Amino acid sequence: MSQTNMIMRTRIITSLILAFFTLVSLNAQVIQQFHESYEINEVTDIKVDIEGEVEYVKWKGRALMVESYIRLENGSSAIMRHFLKKGRYNIISDESETRLVVESEFKNRQAIVTPNGTCDEIVQIKVFYPDIFKHDGSGNFHRVLTEDEMGYDED
Repeated sequence: MSQTNMIMRTRIITSLILAFFTLVSLNAQVIQQFHESYEINEVTDIKVDIEGEVEYVKWKGRALMVESYIRLENGSSAIMRHFLKKGRYNIISDESETRLVVESEFKNRQAIVTPNGTCDEIVQIKVFYPDIFKHDGSGNFHRVLTEDEMGYDED
């Protein structure tokens, strides 16, 4: 085999390897995580209406905490930054004296379409709710008052 053929073969193999890694990097995942907490001082009822896959977890804390995990497949960090800036994943709250409502600002998100195709968007939410609340199985919670909270003496 001549030296010219060896050089050509090496260039072809190098080009194939670079093309492979370029394709792999184009199909990269972009991940963003964040959390928000909400005080529940006098709140007796909580309603959670958040888009995405939601898991409810009871905990000993005295605040409602929402943890968001967003993953874009076949997307870029620029796309993620754009949608974060536009508020696509924002969670808003409305609190009265005894009621807290926590919900997605944007419901029914449209698919993310780029010149390279559709980005798969995985939004997973964990809602940590205080153990002094009873969960009804959907997004509604009601405070379970104890004798101490009601102001009863043990006498």
